[in-house]
Amino acid sequence: MTMFANLKNFLLRRSIRAHKGYAAADKRFYSFDTARRVGVLFLMERSTLPKEVQGLLEDLKQKRLFYFALGYYDHSQSPDNFISTNRVAVFNRSDMNWYGKPIADSVESFVHQGFDIVIDLCRERVPPLEYAAKCADAATLIGGHFYEGCPYDLIVDTHKTMIINQFTGTGVALATPFDERGNIDFAALERLVRHVAQGGVDYLVALGTTAETPALSQEEKTDITACIRQSNAAGLPVVLGIGGNCTADVLKTIDRTDFEGIAAILSVTPCYNKPTQEGLYEHFAAIGALSPVPVILYNVPARTGANLLPATALRLANEQPRIAAIKEASGSVVQAAAILGGKSPDFAVISGNDELTTPLMSLGARGVISVAANAFPAAVSGMVRAALGGDFTAAARMQLALMPLIDALFAEGNPAGVKAALSALGIAKPCVRLPLVRVSAGLMEKIEGLVKVILK
Repeated sequence: MTMFANLKNFLLRRSIRAHKGYAAADKRFYSFDTARRVGVLFLMERSTLPKEVQGLLEDLKQKRLFYFALGYYDHSQSPDNFISTNRVAVFNRSDMNWYGKPIADSVESFVHQGFDIVIDLCRERVPPLEYAAKCADAATLIGGHFYEGCPYDLIVDTHKTMIINQFTGTGVALATPFDERGNIDFAALERLVRHVAQGGVDYLVALGTTAETPALSQEEKTDITACIRQSNAAGLPVVLGIGGNCTADVLKTIDRTDFEGIAAILSVTPCYNKPTQEGLYEHFAAIGALSPVPVILYNVPARTGANLLPATALRLANEQPRIAAIKEASGSVVQAAAILGGKSPDFAVISGNDELTTPLMSLGARGVISVAANAFPAAVSGMVRAALGGDFTAAARMQLALMPLIDALFAEGNPAGVKAALSALGIAKPCVRLPLVRVSAGLMEKIEGLVKVILK
């Protein structure tokens, strides 16, 4: 059962009106009179309701036991613009001091009826929204984060649940197209983004391994990210690769990055240094503490020489609120199974190996961050959707059909193989940057033949 289903049942079972005089060590809940409607205030960072919240509201509205309002801030609106008969308010960070009078006036008018429950869906402390909760004089606050002096009666990590749902399905590790001179081919990158979106992928991953990130300058990384954002007409979530083997430099990169339109970061285990498990823990804990968006761990020991073991991954998942998922690309079903067997429901395991997608999903993985989906997004997405729907017979059939192509794509290294497939499809040239080289003529011919088979 998802966190939102649990939350719905909790709301229905209890009034969540904690006794006004409860002791800190004895936070008890009491039943409510169903003849009286309970006010629920959702505090959010965006005006668009996540689909999980929409479903929760629809389910609860049918019970006629609740009335609802949304409190959210938006960088483009003034506080008073969205005060309406629905009591929807906007709090603008840039208007003035977060505790300033305009915000206070708006919040007080917004919550004049008072709310029994405040559900905080924000990723971090947002003072205007906390102030809204204070003005609402809610008996119970449900929140997704904890900090010193935390006012919440009940901690429910709703945001992590939304992140898990957001990154369920097929993510595509986007390749970086180059022209014959080695320059970034931005027109081809735009075609690639449109191609994978039309093929039904669920999210985009920029600047991962397949993007040849080690061969890109910082300026090029910025330009690639901007191009992907601008080309993302479908509005798919974007995950940005930010990693390295110098923790201080990674933190500086996070600090200077514009996260507008970025849903999460993907951070790879440090290469070359050979850190211990404690070193890996401290590295990712520092990243999680600074990142303004959720963090997806990326474990690919064949490339980095550092294997993030299950115990360390689970420790990070349990102790670091920002760390929401792991792209597990060790190639070991046993290692992935250890994480899947020990994790909590609010932590996602994502396959990092195309060839293991269906096997890992049968054990509980939420999907794949795929290389093959650059070329064949519809085929990979169809397989993943079948697995998510519980039809593992169909998923296995599709997995087996894709295996010859997957084997060929990685026969002489990634992304040389997938770029050969993109060339066969007319999307991008097969060019890579040194120290990588194009696939051999024989493998190119084989990939072209496999592409024709799949297109049939």
